[in-house]
Amino acid sequence: MQKANIVVIASEGLTTNLLAERLSAHMNVTKVFIETAESKTMILKRRRKRLGFLKTAGQVLFMTLALPFVKSRKNRISQIIQQYSLSGKTIDSELIQRINTVHDAELVQAIEKENPTLIFINGTRILKKTLLDKINCPIVNIHVGITPKYRGVHGGYWAVHNKDLAHFGVTLHLVDAGIDTGQVIAQKVISPEKEDNFKTYPVLQYCNGLDLISENFEGLLSGELKTVRPITDESQLHYHPTLWEFWTGS
Repeated sequence: MQKANIVVIASEGLTTNLLAERLSAHMNVTKVFIETAESKTMILKRRRKRLGFLKTAGQVLFMTLALPFVKSRKNRISQIIQQYSLSGKTIDSELIQRINTVHDAELVQAIEKENPTLIFINGTRILKKTLLDKINCPIVNIHVGITPKYRGVHGGYWAVHNKDLAHFGVTLHLVDAGIDTGQVIAQKVISPEKEDNFKTYPVLQYCNGLDLISENFEGLLSGELKTVRPITDESQLHYHPTLWEFWTGS
C-alpha cells in the first residue's frame, strides 16, 4: 500500500520533531511548514485585552520567577521518548518550509502543491475559518489535555492542579475554527509518574497522542473517519498559570 501524502504545519520544537518522526513511520511526509513564533509583545497585548492586567501580570511573573526554577528533568524526558520508540531527531531540512504565520496568503497554494491526504498541526496560531474553508482535506491535532474540559494550554498541569487525575490525558481531534473544540477522534487518560512535573507533562501526553495516531491511522486515511463522544462534556478554556496559582497548586 502506497503511503499517503501528509503535510505538517507547526511551531519549531521537540514535539514537532516527534510528530514528524512518528508520521513518517506510516505516511509520506512531503512538507513541514514551520511557523515563526509570535512576538512576546503581541502575545502580552492580546492576553491583557482578553484576561485583564492583573492575570496577565501574574502569568508574566510565573514565566520569569517560577518556571525557570522548575526542574527540567531531561533524563525523564529522554526516558519517555525512548519508551515510545522515538528519538526526537530533528526534521530533515529539505522537508522544511518556513512561513511567517498560518495566515500567509501563499500558504494555501503551497499546501495544494503537496496534494495532502491529511494535514497535522502542532502549536500554531489558531486557524481561522477563512483558512479552513480553503483547505480540502481533514486537519488533525494532538491536544495535550482532555477536551473540552481542558482546552487551551497546559491541560495536564491543570488536571493535576485541580486534583482531577481522572482527566489527565490527551486528545486526538479534528481542527475547527475554535480553540480545541473540534470533533474527537480518540482520547486517552494516562497516569503521570511521581517524577513528572510541569515540564514533562506535555511530552508524556504528546507521546501518548502519537500512539493514538498509530492506532487510528488507517481510519484517518480511509476517508471514513469516525469520531467519538468526549470523555466529559465539561468545557473550560485554560491559560498559563499565574504565579500565585502555581504556588498554591503545583
